[in-house]
Amino acid sequence: MTEAGFLRAQLIERDMKKSIHHPSYMAIIRRLRKRRIELALTQEAVAARLGVHRTWVNKVETCERRLDFIETVDLCRLYRIKLIDLARGVRS
Repeated sequence: MTEAGFLRAQLIERDMKKSIHHPSYMAIIRRLRKRRIELALTQEAVAARLGVHRTWVNKVETCERRLDFIETVDLCRLYRIKLIDLARGVRS
């Protein structure tokens, strides 16, 4: 394998680790969903407070859509949890 081919393979492997189906990402989403349910918030209520459609919340919770950092912060604020607590114990 050439050096360029090796580097390309490394980049592909790195990008695959960022998948929305990565176990660490899925653990974060499960924690967010659990917290929403603990607060007795429906997906509709979350969507209304964030100014998004209910389907957005559903796609996030089913890992069809990946959260960006700002969206994660917004959910943490809404769910009254610290970002550090959400991330605690998650491995990269």
